[in-house]
Amino acid sequence: MSKKGRGEIRAILYMACLSGIRYNPLLKNMYKRFRTTGMNHYQAMGVVMHKLLRIIYGILKNETAFDAAIDQENVLKAQEKQKQSEQLASELKKESLNSKFRYQTPSEDAPISRRKYQQNKKALSVPIQNIL
Repeated sequence: MSKKGRGEIRAILYMACLSGIRYNPLLKNMYKRFRTTGMNHYQAMGVVMHKLLRIIYGILKNETAFDAAIDQENVLKAQEKQKQSEQLASELKKESLNSKFRYQTPSEDAPISRRKYQQNKKALSVPIQNIL
């Protein structure tokens, strides 16, 4: 965790998160989830502290009380958005690979390495009875 910020605020936030992981089910589940993934106590507390800051910011910005159901909806929306962006990235990657050779037509006369030639020759010399 960065030591750039004010230590007093970080200490207050840490103590608030200690209470949160004892009594708030949302923060308790988040803490347990990150501890089971292999994070140590302080790393998991850093994640919980970040979540608590986002909750506080949302309360102040929207001037409404915190609602765990709305938070869950937002988490699901973020996961869907992440999946869509990953799919888009994979499609763009495929397109870039396909467009790389778009002006070249596949040809049997294309030069191949000696190793590839030997592999092709060996694959063609296998009797059909052995394959079945």
